[in-house]
Amino acid sequence: MNFPAPLSSRWLLLVLILSLSFSLLSSCQRKRDINTLPGIWNGTIYLKNRDEVPMKLELKVEGNNVIGTILNGEERLTSTSGSFDGTNLKLKFDYYDAELEAGFARRELIGKITRTWHQTKMVRELKMWKGGEPMIVPAAAEGKDVSGEWEMKVGEGEQQKTWRFAVQQKDGALTGTILTPSGDWGTMAGQFAYGKLQVNRFDVINARLFRAKLNEQDQLEGMVDLGQGDAPRKVIATRVSTSAPVATQNTRVQNPLEPFKFSGLDLQGKTVTSDDPRFKNKVVLMEITGTWCPNCYDEAPLLKDLYARYQSQGLEVLGLSFEYTGDTKRDLEQVKIFNQKHGIPYLMLLGGSTENNDVQKKLPQLENFGAYPTTIFIGRDGRAKKIHAGFDGPATGERHTRLKAEFEETVKELLKGTGE
Repeated sequence: MNFPAPLSSRWLLLVLILSLSFSLLSSCQRKRDINTLPGIWNGTIYLKNRDEVPMKLELKVEGNNVIGTILNGEERLTSTSGSFDGTNLKLKFDYYDAELEAGFARRELIGKITRTWHQTKMVRELKMWKGGEPMIVPAAAEGKDVSGEWEMKVGEGEQQKTWRFAVQQKDGALTGTILTPSGDWGTMAGQFAYGKLQVNRFDVINARLFRAKLNEQDQLEGMVDLGQGDAPRKVIATRVSTSAPVATQNTRVQNPLEPFKFSGLDLQGKTVTSDDPRFKNKVVLMEITGTWCPNCYDEAPLLKDLYARYQSQGLEVLGLSFEYTGDTKRDLEQVKIFNQKHGIPYLMLLGGSTENNDVQKKLPQLENFGAYPTTIFIGRDGRAKKIHAGFDGPATGERHTRLKAEFEETVKELLKGTGE
């Protein structure tokens, strides 16, 4: 004879069934429609020292494909591919050999971005949420404006460096950049309110942060974080004239009377040297570059323009790339991706690796090399006539305009033979 189960047992069974049902329902609810993604997502990149660098990401959906664009002011860095399975978002930035992965946790996307860093991987944690930008307090209410150029004393003691900070202010919103001897950092965006300033940049490769207050001496006093895991560096910045020069890397050739020699692998893996007939009696504009170098991306459009306008007069342009891994197959693939992204019409070569002093081994005539990009102007006689280390990109405003004019004038002089 069967007896009914005690009431408590039946109640426990009902609770168990309801719990399982709720768990399954919750699991289903965690799956989100792909159309919940489009829009502007604000977020934070966490550095190793736990500093937080703001980021902004615009997501779009085309069919089943997700397109992510990282925003720095008006500068846009767009993913090469993307996907979303209802829970996890993946964006690839092939040209920087990087991938963003994030999963939903309630209303936030939490994950990481991984990129090649020399011969290893750099992983940065991130968190993103839709909308929710901080309100900017108009600086006009305070009667203060930080627009202009500032000379930055970065660090202390013998290790102190002299950099520049160029910034434009509109109400409380800031856009600008930091210039170092090896070039500028690209567009940085942020705000100025209550006497405090913050500008930042995240471009997949770099996560940079400058935070300061305007003190009673009208100086910017604060810190700068390069985003590479070391401690932030102290900064004191003073207003200066925009016409003041910025120190650059003093790269030179040992003997300017000797022909400048170089070699590398083209995109098919064939060795090309400075003795190649295509360079004979030509002016050669050679850029030492790397696909991991954001400033090198800034220079590519200028080199394309010069090549298009002056090739018929005897100009050759050459990109000699030094990559992180030292794996020839992988590094050549990165150069190909860079080539395709910019539609490069001129010759691109893989010169070697950034490691083990490879640049000095491949280009032993150079002294004091230390900036990517470095541009070498070679005359028709094969000798290096001028070297420019670093590059002032679009974020530097008038400096960028002046540098483009300077490059063109040098090319024209060499083509005419007046720059010999």
